[in-house]
Amino acid sequence: MNSSAQPGAQASGADAALEELRSRLLRYPIEQYPVQHAVSQFHLGVALLQSDRAPEALGALALARSGFADAGLTLELAKSENMQGVALREVGDLAGAGRAFAAATADFAKLDQPLEEAAASYN
Repeated sequence: MNSSAQPGAQASGADAALEELRSRLLRYPIEQYPVQHAVSQFHLGVALLQSDRAPEALGALALARSGFADAGLTLELAKSENMQGVALREVGDLAGAGRAFAAATADFAKLDQPLEEAAASYN
């Protein structure tokens, strides 16, 4: 197996995944499908983080967080707060990351999600 082909294959796979997630955003406009749009923004944010694109991930995760809050989806809101904390930490905003992790920890505690609460608290 040619090891030099592997990174390119991974990059093209990641690019294809990002393109698919972006196309979902077009299929689920926020005005008509606010929850599906928020879910797609969340997955896009996670994929961008995994592709070392934290600054771009911040925008998607902020939109996901807002959408979940508007829909009253508190578990999803807490998960997006946690991932937003990861993205903020990656871009060097440690104070912002701390606030996002604290919000996620509090939300997971209210939802009686001890494993997620512990993970957010550890972050």
